Amino acid sequence: MSIPESAGQGLERPGINPVALKLALSNLSILDREKMEVRSEFLPEGPGNPEDKHYYTTEGIQSCPEAFEGAQCYTNHPTPTEEEEQPERDFHKLIGYWHDVKAIKDDTVAEGVLSIANTSAGRDAFAQIEHAIEYQQRYPVAEKPYCGPSILAGGEAYLGDYNGEQWSFVTKINRGGSIDLVTKTGTKARFNEIMESLREAAKNNNEKEMKRMKKKALKSLVDECDAAMKKAKEGQTADLEAAFGKMRKMHDEMPEDAEEKDKKEPKTKESEPAPPPSVTKESWKGPEPAVLDAKLKESDKKLTETQTTLTEAQKENAVLKRENELLKSEKQATALLKESGLPAASCDRLFRQMLGQPEADMKSIIAEEKAFRESLIAEAQGKFRESNPLGPGRTGDPSDGGDFVLQTCRDD
Repeated sequence: MSIPESAGQGLERPGINPVALKLALSNLSILDREKMEVRSEFLPEGPGNPEDKHYYTTEGIQSCPEAFEGAQCYTNHPTPTEEEEQPERDFHKLIGYWHDVKAIKDDTVAEGVLSIANTSAGRDAFAQIEHAIEYQQRYPVAEKPYCGPSILAGGEAYLGDYNGEQWSFVTKINRGGSIDLVTKTGTKARFNEIMESLREAAKNNNEKEMKRMKKKALKSLVDECDAAMKKAKEGQTADLEAAFGKMRKMHDEMPEDAEEKDKKEPKTKESEPAPPPSVTKESWKGPEPAVLDAKLKESDKKLTETQTTLTEAQKENAVLKRENELLKSEKQATALLKESGLPAASCDRLFRQMLGQPEADMKSIIAEEKAFRESLIAEAQGKFRESNPLGPGRTGDPSDGGDFVLQTCRDD
């Protein structure tokens, strides 16, 4: 596949010689099955996916060894929600790292060795890679691989023409990115990177790049909102909230281009159009002040009446609420006293104490009353034994030769 003659025309940077290659992962191979090490191409010179419009130059490929040596590898790129809530990425999705990264085939393709960790996620990923090798052997000319690596990183680029469209010709990829295993290969620009590119374009007064990045940011948000809406219908609203957060961020941080600034700048008297004859400053009088005053007075009156009614309703509601709470308390206290077995006089006295108290406090009041009555009985029995007219040890029980029984009670 060759690049059209228009690619790179009119650019100030010489020596780019782009040659497009499809990343079909035909060189995906296992180096060491026991260590779970895999060699794979991950970025070819040429156009990336049409949504991002990134064209990877020879210089961009040459920067890969420095950018991706030791780079981490995860399963899948982060979702919008994960990117917002956990920018440092998910530890449990980390499956390994890349080493021996180099540019091959005359600096037209970047490849590296993926060292996979012996974890549950790592073993699952290695199994999928083995399946991908079988897939590429069965479908050697497939348009898309079964699965493969996809870069997630920022970089430096300049604008150029490719097939009649403006693309970003990437000349350097920065460190700090990752190469992840995904089911759809190709780079995917993140929203934050798009906004950073937009701010950089505004800083350099690059109007064309600003407009292009604005369209890109809007499209990214629309796509995220569409996907989030589908999940929201199933009850999953996290992605939708993340998309709304990015929408607010774009509204707050979106720089203005020259056209938008012109709309906000006040017009001079020379350029200000004259008002139509039927609405001149001399002929328009507006509503009569007396009429407006009367309407305002009536409105104030209705507002005061409404506020008064609302206050009375709030007071009535408070009274009813208190009555309801007392009734519930009476019902609870009555039930607990009936279960206690205490005399009626004691129940009447305790009932007044228990009103308005929590259930635990009510039970505590009853328990204290029972303990008090038991202590009185024990005290009376002790005194009786000391002064027993029948003699020590006599209780007055008929079986004991007595003719009466001791009775004790508390006079309530």
